Amino acid sequence: MSQVNKQLTRRWFDEVWNKRNRAAIDELLDADAIVHGLSGTVEPVRGREGFKQFHEAFLAAFPDIRVTPTHCFTEEDFATVRFTFEATHSGPGFGEPTNRHIKCSGIAIVRWRDGKMIEGWNEFDRHGLMQQIAAR
Repeated sequence: MSQVNKQLTRRWFDEVWNKRNRAAIDELLDADAIVHGLSGTVEPVRGREGFKQFHEAFLAAFPDIRVTPTHCFTEEDFATVRFTFEATHSGPGFGEPTNRHIKCSGIAIVRWRDGKMIEGWNEFDRHGLMQQIAAR
């Protein structure tokens, strides 16, 4: 099971973020999933449609994003992945576009059931991201 969850986690980052494959969201994210730590508020993103709205907004701000998982560990139905992402802030979101290149790291913990992500927790260097965007 843990190898399967590791493969699903890596596939999530590649398909959803690097390939911008919206169909992969429907395939890999449970309809009632709860994803914490994405929207910049204490409220989690709920369901596929909620995630798709976040995904579209993030890609609008960083259309060339590239996510690289660097470490992935699994236990039972959980996968923990450390990742980096690089992008250019060239679209609306996170303030006016600056065309600055950013590089940040983060960690995600994902819970899988029957090949679908049912819950996720995300932490990334939001402060560092904002500093890079605002750099003069």
